[in-house]
Amino acid sequence: MPRSATAPRSSWSQAPVIPTPGETAREWWSGVGHDKAIAALVERLGRMSSWGPQELAEVFLHDVPAEIAQASERFNRAPGPGMFREPWPLSGWPDVPTRVLAPRDDRLFPLAFQQRVTRERLGLPVHTLPGGHIPMLARPEELAAHLATPRIRHGEQVIVNRRASDDLEASHIRDSWARLSDLQLLSVALNLYSA
Repeated sequence: MPRSATAPRSSWSQAPVIPTPGETAREWWSGVGHDKAIAALVERLGRMSSWGPQELAEVFLHDVPAEIAQASERFNRAPGPGMFREPWPLSGWPDVPTRVLAPRDDRLFPLAFQQRVTRERLGLPVHTLPGGHIPMLARPEELAAHLATPRIRHGEQVIVNRRASDDLEASHIRDSWARLSDLQLLSVALNLYSA
C-alpha cells in the first residue's frame, strides 16, 4: 500500500516512549523496567505519583532557565484520561527512517535506559545532546540544530550526518527558531515531548 502524501518522510523522537504493538503507556513503564532505571531517584524523592512541584522541578526543569520555567507553567496540566489506557494501535513502528534523541542528563529517562530501550525496541542508536528531559525549553538552539540535520533516504541505516550538522551556522538556526510562532513552538514541544 502506498504511503499517504501526509506521511512523514522521517521521524525524530526525543526521550521517547517506544511502545510495542498493543501496549498501553501504563504498561510501557513496567515493560521497559523504568522503575529499575530510576530506583535511586525514587529512593531519594519517593514514588513518582507522590512528587509535588519541588520534585517535578528537580526532575524535569533542573536545567531550564527560571524565567522560561515560570513562563511555561501556563501549559502544565494533567494528561488526558485516555493517555495511559489506549494501546498502541499499529502492528509495529511506522516504516519511516527514525532518529532517537536523548538528553544526556535526563533524570526521568536516564541515558543508559534510553539507549537500552531504543536498541531493544527499534534496533537503533541514540543520538545525544546535553541537558535534561525538556531540551525544547532548556536548549532550543541545540535541539533545533539536531532537528535541522539533513534528511536521510528511506531504508537507510539511521545515522546523523554530524559534519553537515556541524556546518550549520548557529545564527541561521537561531533566526529560524525565532521565526516560529508561540503556537508552532508549543506544537514542536508537545510533539517531541509526547513522542
